[in-house]
Amino acid sequence: MWNEISPGTPMERRMYDETERMIKAYGNHPSFLLMSPSNEPAGQWKEALPKWVEHFRREDPRRLYTTGTGWSLIDAPGP
Repeated sequence: MWNEISPGTPMERRMYDETERMIKAYGNHPSFLLMSPSNEPAGQWKEALPKWVEHFRREDPRRLYTTGTGWSLIDAPGP
């Protein structure tokens, strides 16, 4: 997703819905080991994406989740 991802927006809801569909369809595939919702997010993504990671780590801990692959949360140390 390269869209604005801010808390409470339709795009945030779509991200959760799409993630759930992907896990349902591909969750048992052996090569599905990392999930990233965005490459270069816009909006208030620093508020929205860590919550997405926390949610899906609890829901389905079989894989790694990251807030993104383009921008990093350099001000938030840890995995």
